[in-house]
Amino acid sequence: MKVSVIVPVYNMEITVSRCLDSIVGQDYKDFEVILINDGSNDKSPEICKDYVRRYGNIRYFSRENKGLPYTIKEGLDHSISDFVTFVDSDDYVAVSYTHLTLPTNSL
Repeated sequence: MKVSVIVPVYNMEITVSRCLDSIVGQDYKDFEVILINDGSNDKSPEICKDYVRRYGNIRYFSRENKGLPYTIKEGLDHSISDFVTFVDSDDYVAVSYTHLTLPTNSL
């Protein structure tokens, strides 16, 4: 069962690397990361693009700033997975995060 991890990004150059490192380090490997840049004007876009270059399961989309609800909707529109979860770009997750988000009967 594939999981989409949607990460809205807006001016988070200080924290987005820690967030993405925690996601790509998951023990469950059948997931994609969808980064939605909501009009950042710092180095967040460059950091996100670097992760896209390094990892085949990360996709990046950029748009003008419209706010979190629109960013989440865009992430959902791009998701191709059975399950979806969200991680704020100033947060980080445990190694078993994607595993814990799946229903028990899907493992």
